[in-house]
Amino acid sequence: MFILGADLNKCNENYPDEIHEILQNFELVKRSNSDKNCIEIPIPECIRELEGYKEQIENSEKYSGLKVVRGKVHIPIVIIRDLYSKVINEIKRTIYSLVKEDPISVIILVGGFSESNLIFESLKGFYQDIQILRPHESGLSILKGAVMYGFQHLQISGRDSKSCSVTVCDS
Repeated sequence: MFILGADLNKCNENYPDEIHEILQNFELVKRSNSDKNCIEIPIPECIRELEGYKEQIENSEKYSGLKVVRGKVHIPIVIIRDLYSKVINEIKRTIYSLVKEDPISVIILVGGFSESNLIFESLKGFYQDIQILRPHESGLSILKGAVMYGFQHLQISGRDSKSCSVTVCDS
């Protein structure tokens, strides 16, 4: 919500918990269903106290289509898809380069971003010949693995790349 610029920075300095809450709400949106026309995020009180906040949000040149209704900003799903398109395309390119060298039949998504339906549906549509799996609570997989490694590191035979956000496995 850098639409508000310096005012948002003041809110962050004076009310960091409220800004943290809006970031948490956006994190939940990232993982939510992409079949809605828009998503709604509650606007923190510190922002609602700013003079003209509604107009600044609704008149955004960069994000046209934002609406403020009853203390929530309504963001068209088109904007959300656009925000993540660069990351999704990079994930597709990375997988493609791996699959090109060594064909696979299954992709298992793990980590927080794997819970995003935008990622999941995009990969399913792009890789129709490959089964895309997303285990229940896939976002906790990395955390659970780190805890297991911390307590039982001798039982873990190896670790994959720290920066890998998509794990590619043979069937």
